[in-house]
Amino acid sequence: TIRREIIQLLDQGEWTAGEISRAVHIPQKEVYAHLGHIMRSLRGDFRMVPAECLSCGFKFSKRKSVQSPSRCPLCKNEHIKDPAYYCHTQRSGKGTKSKRE
Repeated sequence: TIRREIIQLLDQGEWTAGEISRAVHIPQKEVYAHLGHIMRSLRGDFRMVPAECLSCGFKFSKRKSVQSPSRCPLCKNEHIKDPAYYCHTQRSGKGTKSKRE
């Protein structure tokens, strides 16, 4: 299923919603819906690297939503680095290693 494909990707390292969308060939809006379900089903194994404002550096660390914020609450800029997602499951044992390394 698509969710299993997404979980397999997240086991490999950090992925943004756009990257997941391209990898599993579904619209980005659908990715957010699947990530919400995956977050609930994996509970403590699902991790999210918070979005960050590229203008002032504000990190959205307290944000619970998997979707990217539209603008910064401090500087009101809309230039936001998307959050990244990964899993830390027992079988992978890693989860924090980026696929870009």
